[in-house]
Formats: sequence, structure tokens, C-alpha cells
Amino acid sequence: MKKLSLILFFAILILEIGFEIKAADFNKDIEVLVLTKKNGKVKYIKSGKKIIIWTNAGEKIKGKIEDISNNSVVVKNKKYELADIKAIRVNYQAAKISGAVIGVGGLLSTYIGMAIYIDLISKGTIAGQLFAVLIGLPIAALGVLLITAGVLVFTIGKKHKLSKNWKFTTAQIAE
Repeated sequence: MKKLSLILFFAILILEIGFEIKAADFNKDIEVLVLTKKNGKVKYIKSGKKIIIWTNAGEKIKGKIEDISNNSVVVKNKKYELADIKAIRVNYQAAKISGAVIGVGGLLSTYIGMAIYIDLISKGTIAGQLFAVLIGLPIAALGVLLITAGVLVFTIGKKHKLSKNWKFTTAQIAE
């Protein structure tokens, strides 16, 4: 019972990492970075969002968007014109939540697989040892793969490239 409550505690803790609470200010218009794909997909990015940008000069800049103005963004106190940017990577909230859920599923699968393995090995019979290897270890291995996938989904994010038909602009919208 202690193990289960400890696992549930860590599962809830991991899920909470994906959530951000921000104060809302509904009385003003804000500048946003607009990523538009030719097939109609549109993504809006506000100031304060963590991004990675690649410039035409070959620079790779990681940081939060400090300011968005007419066709430019400020990251790490340096202004970059959108015409000089060839790719932008953004990690979306839904990806963080999905990654956390996949990771927790992996943790549970690993725990269950190892519990089955240890239980069957401890019985000492040849049949128990055979089932431990055939059932417990594959379930635990699946869990490790799910943990890896969850971490990758949680951290990497979506890369938007000009060469993949994305267009970068700015717009003013009501918050």
C-alpha cells in the first residue's frame, strides 16, 4: 500500500509539472507571433513563451520571447526580424501534458513488470522463472520505452520551418 501511494504521489507530481497558472489581463490587446501553414493551420505564440529560433545566419537561440513588435521578436535582449528567421521550435502545453501522461504510464508499466518478475522469480520453480522472463521483463521493457517517449514528447516540442511551408508574422489580438 505504501508503494502504491508513493507511485500515485509521483504520478500526480509529474502531471502538475505540465500545468502553468497565469494571471489574466483581459483589458488590453497584445502582440502575438503568428505561425501560419499554407494548408490553413495557425499557431499563436504570446510573449513569455519559451522558444528556440534558428536564423538564416546559422544562429540557434534559446529563450523566452521578451517582446513581439511589428515583424520582429526579442529573445535574450536581442531583436530578430522575422525575415531573418528560418525555423521556430515551440513546446506546447498539450505536448507537456501528453508527455507527462505517457511517462506516468511507463512508470506504472515498469513497476508492474518488475513486480511480476520479482514475484515469479522468488517462487523458485522453473515455470515461475520462465514466466518471469516471458511476461515480467517485456512489460518492464515496454515501460522503459514509454518513459523515454514521454520524456521526448514533454521536452522536444514542434519545429516550424519556412522550408516546410510555414510563414511567420505578427498580429495584435485581444487577450
